[in-house]
Amino acid sequence: MSHNQLLLNMSTRAPTKRVKRRRSQVVLALRAHIHALESTRVRLGRARIAPLPWADVAGALQDDMLQGVAENRRLKKELRHVEALTTYLQSLVLTLRPPKSLDFRETWRHSHLGAGDATARETAYAWILNQLRFNTDRAMQQRPFPSRSGGDLEYLDVDVRVSDDGVFTTHVAHEFFVRASLLDTTDSIWYAEETFNDVYRQLRQRQPSRLALPVRARDWVRYQQEEAGSNDQELKMNYLFGRFDNVGDGHSIVVARSILQDDAFPVAATAWSVESSQWVLLVATPMGTRCRTYYTMHHPCTAEGYVSLEALAACCNVPPAETDAARITGLRHFFHELHTHQRAFFRDHVHRVLATLRRSSSFANS
Repeated sequence: MSHNQLLLNMSTRAPTKRVKRRRSQVVLALRAHIHALESTRVRLGRARIAPLPWADVAGALQDDMLQGVAENRRLKKELRHVEALTTYLQSLVLTLRPPKSLDFRETWRHSHLGAGDATARETAYAWILNQLRFNTDRAMQQRPFPSRSGGDLEYLDVDVRVSDDGVFTTHVAHEFFVRASLLDTTDSIWYAEETFNDVYRQLRQRQPSRLALPVRARDWVRYQQEEAGSNDQELKMNYLFGRFDNVGDGHSIVVARSILQDDAFPVAATAWSVESSQWVLLVATPMGTRCRTYYTMHHPCTAEGYVSLEALAACCNVPPAETDAARITGLRHFFHELHTHQRAFFRDHVHRVLATLRRSSSFANS
């Protein structure tokens, strides 16, 4: 082969090799570019400018959506339950009627003593009095007594309430101070309660009386029958008194309750009775003894039921009226004035009893 022919062959083969070399370079360059782009994508996905990686954000959004769906289902279920309950309560309320006052012969709030032996009756006395004693705090919370520890200030609140059926209930709260020791004041209250009906008679057309009913020798229990009527109406009440001294803790409690029915000492069928409960809390203070009283007096009743407004107004000397509304107005005023006067009289009676006890003590010690 000549030299010229060799050069010709070489010139015809060279372009093919250069084209293959360029293609491989392009592929390598493209691969490098793809790798750079992938690196950029990963870097941008984890860049500091984003609070969280996009994958984490997407996962969190998905979790929130699932939680929201579950909460929505729960709320819908609760809504259906509340709607069903509301429908039931509405139908129940529509079928209800306003409750009337409990019949005075059928409620546990009114005491009934059976004609048992002495032991059984003593147990009943203790149960009734301790039930009152342990309800002293609840009773004292019925009225807003002032918060003071001593002084000569006095507090009195007489609240006369009337039901829709014309049944009266009087709530009285009274507080005063006695400049004496706790024990002397408790003795004065104890004897003043016993003799109050003897000395207080606002309407004296009927002679008061008091009969001590038999109780075993206990200095903390007293049971007596009182006549407190006026005009020609007999008003008899069996009163049970209890005394609980706790001088070490600086207080004493005197309680009282009327016994509407006592099989051993019954009252006449025509006699009126009044349901009454009373608490007296005595607390020792640097100034003396604070005497705090709360009691309730209910509408008079007989074995047949509550006394009519007309009969009650006549007994209380309330001016005659043609309507029950007018009678209620007159009786409300009468009861308010009556209890206001009674509490002032009782306070003075306590001080008179205290003075008598002090004179007796001085005479005994002389």
